[in-house]
Amino acid sequence: MEKLNNNPARISIVLDLINWSDFITSNTHIKEDSEILPKLIQHIVSNMGSIRKIWLKNPTERLGKLLIQEQYLPNYAKLALCDESDWLIENGYCTYEEIHFWGRTRDERGNKLPETKYILLKDITDAHVSAIIDWCDEHNIKLHGKYKDYFNKRINELKNKKDASKNK
Repeated sequence: MEKLNNNPARISIVLDLINWSDFITSNTHIKEDSEILPKLIQHIVSNMGSIRKIWLKNPTERLGKLLIQEQYLPNYAKLALCDESDWLIENGYCTYEEIHFWGRTRDERGNKLPETKYILLKDITDAHVSAIIDWCDEHNIKLHGKYKDYFNKRINELKNKKDASKNK
């Protein structure tokens, strides 16, 4: 069913979207005009292949913690604890549905799939969202708060579209 955002597919999304200057300055005491900032960023960018490989081997690791452990950045508690997905959303680099996934375990007819297929929330159809909510209600399954909020938002948008088309 639902997993928190530790899907390895998020790693490429994060690394493609992240603004290193903003990420470092907002999670450390390093200032934008610091002489060290460009050097830290260059060191990270020039070693991106290695960073990506290490993170893919440890996909549940926080990016900041990984960069500290691998000695790309100095040790700051805020950096080590920063949830990079939440940081990207809070700082306007992406939306919730562009970085969070849903684990699909059944096909359109309700048959169990041989393996879970992970889909970005933005790519889930409205019918699938409705089916998820119905299935969770029928089986007394409680959705994680942010997923529930997102799915309810999608359902409300769908209802608003239907109401708007009726009023035309």
